[in-house]
Amino acid sequence: MPEAFPSYLLVPNEGAVTVPSPIVSAIQYNQDNYQRPKNASDRDWFDTVKLSLSNSTDGNVWITQTEHPSQYTNVYFNASKVTYGIHRDRTYVQTIAFVDKAFPSFFAKYLQGGVIAMYISLVIVVGRLIRALFTHSPIEVMITEIPNPDFLLKICLDIYLVREAKDFFLEQ
Repeated sequence: MPEAFPSYLLVPNEGAVTVPSPIVSAIQYNQDNYQRPKNASDRDWFDTVKLSLSNSTDGNVWITQTEHPSQYTNVYFNASKVTYGIHRDRTYVQTIAFVDKAFPSFFAKYLQGGVIAMYISLVIVVGRLIRALFTHSPIEVMITEIPNPDFLLKICLDIYLVREAKDFFLEQ
């Protein structure tokens, strides 16, 4: 199967696996004059995959071999020899994946400011929670500390009424 298997992949946080376009451009451009050949396609640097069926004592085994395109051999890594079973010594099918790890989207607005902003926001939130646990609200203090707040409530309502009537002389 010609041009069937890419050697380089880009694995995003979400979505489909793609071919990394900067690496494709770097592979396809001629290194002498930095011009892309006129007959170059987007898949001409993909590996050719060969499948063959081999009979062994354990049963039939499919053997996969890849061949790099001859014009791009200088951009590939040499594959290591790996032993599959006892009697076979083959190179493995190799691909290099660039994995884009990212936090979930609901963390994105907190992580945009960097680690320091994330730390400061965490300290502020935890500080407010601890403060809320150990301190009482001012309204609760007014209700529990004043034995008879009816007189104070009457004064506040009178001040509100005078301000509404715009008679500021009576407010004093």
